[in-house]
Amino acid sequence: MIYIIQYLKISKKMLIENLSLNKQKLLLKLSKKKHRQEFGLFIIEGSKIVEESFNEAQVEFIVVSDKFKGLSLKDLNIPIFKLTEKEFKKYSSLQNPEGILAVVKIPESKLLEDPKRILMLNDINDPGNLGTIIRTLDWFDFDALILQGDCVDPYNEKVVRSSMGSIFRLPIIKSQNALETFENYQNKNFELLGLSLNGSSNLQIDSLKDKKLLLVFGSESHGIPSNQESQIENLYQIAKLGKAESLNLSVSVGIACNLFAKN
Repeated sequence: MIYIIQYLKISKKMLIENLSLNKQKLLLKLSKKKHRQEFGLFIIEGSKIVEESFNEAQVEFIVVSDKFKGLSLKDLNIPIFKLTEKEFKKYSSLQNPEGILAVVKIPESKLLEDPKRILMLNDINDPGNLGTIIRTLDWFDFDALILQGDCVDPYNEKVVRSSMGSIFRLPIIKSQNALETFENYQNKNFELLGLSLNGSSNLQIDSLKDKKLLLVFGSESHGIPSNQESQIENLYQIAKLGKAESLNLSVSVGIACNLFAKN
């Protein structure tokens, strides 16, 4: 099924109702992590990601403003509701909303039967960074992301927006015990690879490329916790050629994903 982002097409048979008060209350609730977890739902906003969701996610319903002109909604078997432009802005996380959002089901995180590349983040709290990392892992065909400890909710509006649709395709697993997670994947023949200032930039990368790898990163402001680092067989440091003090976390992840991508 192909949808063209040109203009709003609504057939005469299509009935678009006003959004009920109950659904308006739901939209407000879904701005909070605890309610996203409670209902198993999150909000996506903008015609590009909404269009992508038709084939990638379970869409519960769509909301458009009465001024929206951007996406073909013909022949969709999805409930569509409308709000005035002023009302729509109450539920938008954008300064200049496009006028379309959707409520979608949080996907089940199912790993492939034989995953080969998984990345773990510790205590990441910047939504933009997390969304960019999710998009990067999708680009490099990583099999899953593990969020360890106190991380920003991956279904936060800013994370979802920064992921550019990759949030639908990448399994995301939550962990509260890193050492148990390490043991679990080591039992599945994974090698642990930590990106750390205590690592070596002379690590034999080619010798690891054919192996199953769990790449481990610290948070934006701290490295890998010492109790984790002591358990990691391979510690790698991205070579520093200039004078910058540090790299942004999402940039470091991108470099590592390129270096250690699947053969």
